[in-house]
Amino acid sequence: MSMVAAMDRDTRHLRCITIATRDYLPAVCVLAESLQEHEPGARLACYLVGAELSPQEAAALPFEVRPTRTLPITDARRFFFQYTVKELCCALKPHILADALRRDADCAVAFLDYPSSAVKDPA
Repeated sequence: MSMVAAMDRDTRHLRCITIATRDYLPAVCVLAESLQEHEPGARLACYLVGAELSPQEAAALPFEVRPTRTLPITDARRFFFQYTVKELCCALKPHILADALRRDADCAVAFLDYPSSAVKDPA
């Protein structure tokens, strides 16, 4: 049974989110392609930590890029600089989930954690 069938949702109303640094964008591309293969119509958004992409770079990717610097975090400067990159990705998870639930209120939201780099059919 697919992830969407298990949630009893139409894939047009499924927003999957993940978080990554620029170095992991190739893995997020694999994730986006496998998501479309197994859940056509589902949409993926990647919250990007660190270096931002140019509009042209972001437009060339098969998913939406959401910069983490725009998240409403109290004392954001301190928050972002107190962690290593790996710790920051973990610390941001509740913030990106809250943001996705707010921004994508009309969708079911699923967080896909990396290093998982593909959606597979369990059959």
